[in-house]
Amino acid sequence: MLRHATVPLKVLIVEPDDDVRDVFALVLETLGYGASTVRCCHEVAERLARFEPEVIFIAVGFEDADSIALCRQLRKLDGSKGTKIVALLGYASPDTIEQLYSAGVDLTMQKPIEFERLLEVLKSVELARGSGSTHFSESYCSTISATISPSSSISVSTKPSDA
Repeated sequence: MLRHATVPLKVLIVEPDDDVRDVFALVLETLGYGASTVRCCHEVAERLARFEPEVIFIAVGFEDADSIALCRQLRKLDGSKGTKIVALLGYASPDTIEQLYSAGVDLTMQKPIEFERLLEVLKSVELARGSGSTHFSESYCSTISATISPSSSISVSTKPSDA
């Protein structure tokens, strides 16, 4: 395990692509995070009742449901008030991005997911745990590099830390 924490951050991945979903979860689990996955939007409510994630990554553009409506519904649930919602975008118009933020999304990330940015988001949530803050920090993690994409295998490399 590459990271250490007393209580692992719990992350829910909502992604229709089997390969992307599985690799994403494997990477998170390897780093010591608690990961749970669902394939479609219709499975989210049931999983939330059992898993209670602190971060939800939602792929935008599901065939089975409207991702914007899902984000809006999540924000109405009592248990998701402190949960960070991150929308994963393949392509989205500025109007769609604006609608996502209006629906309660905290952050958008472009696919393929850059591993440094993923770590930055997760670290921000972990830091916010202690401070009670609900804002993502602008810190940047540069010791591990990877890309999560359905069209390529995941590659992970480490770089010397500047610290």
